[in-house]
Amino acid sequence: MRKLKAVGYLFLLVMICLHVLGFRNLETLGDLKGVFLISLLIAGIGCSITLVYGVPVSILSDKITQSLKGWVRLLAAFILHAAVGMIALWVQEINVINIGLLFAIMYWVIDEILRKLEGTPNNKIP
Repeated sequence: MRKLKAVGYLFLLVMICLHVLGFRNLETLGDLKGVFLISLLIAGIGCSITLVYGVPVSILSDKITQSLKGWVRLLAAFILHAAVGMIALWVQEINVINIGLLFAIMYWVIDEILRKLEGTPNNKIP
């Protein structure tokens, strides 16, 4: 359940960040609708990919790092999430790697915060 919560929080975080960045360049009130639609599109597609692709990878990362403790587990989980987030480099030759890596790192941070808040031990896979 924590993994699905993390995707929801990721969606909200991306929407908020894109809105904040989008408001800097608003000239008319009509532009607000465009900013919202673009933000919704990016967050929706990114979180859909994270749900289908990122959540299973995160569960696998938890399984791989469950025997590690402390900062070693954090570092190993971060490296696994970042490496999988950069997989777009080999799949496509466009500049999607930055978005995939950004979503992977944000998902990892949210998941670790939720792990701490819920008190989930490192050796328990949700």
